[in-house]
Amino acid sequence: MDIKKIWEENRNKIKELFLYGIFGLLATILNIALYKILSGFMNHLIANGIAWVICVLFAFFTNKVFVFESRNFEPKFVLKELAGFTAARLATGIFDELFMFVTVNLMNCGEYNLELGSFSLNGAIIAKVISNIVVIIANYIFSKLFIFAKKDKIKQV
Repeated sequence: MDIKKIWEENRNKIKELFLYGIFGLLATILNIALYKILSGFMNHLIANGIAWVICVLFAFFTNKVFVFESRNFEPKFVLKELAGFTAARLATGIFDELFMFVTVNLMNCGEYNLELGSFSLNGAIIAKVISNIVVIIANYIFSKLFIFAKKDKIKQV
């Protein structure tokens, strides 16, 4: 097994996944932090929605520029990408809202705390983390296969 050869053959894929992971982690941290702050003084579903909108914009620009290196900044093209990105994020955002509604409202997870020594996690925050894991995976698939997919140029014979 030649690690150097494997690295050379997969460098771009590894870089893309690494950057997606970094920016996905940052978006997740931002999402959870905003949710925690906002839910302290408003309904948790409204807080979740606001956090989602802010994180979709953050994720669009970081994914476009750094992860998938989409370099076309013509307004028409950017709007097309943003529309597709937003539609995909809306689908995963709806999943997130439904997951939070089911876990917090119906299953009352917000009433429970997980104690880890002197550290305590509220059940609603745990539900939010689980939801974000599913959302990150789905968002990568949508972005990679549909939104920022590199279109191979058709060779004319």
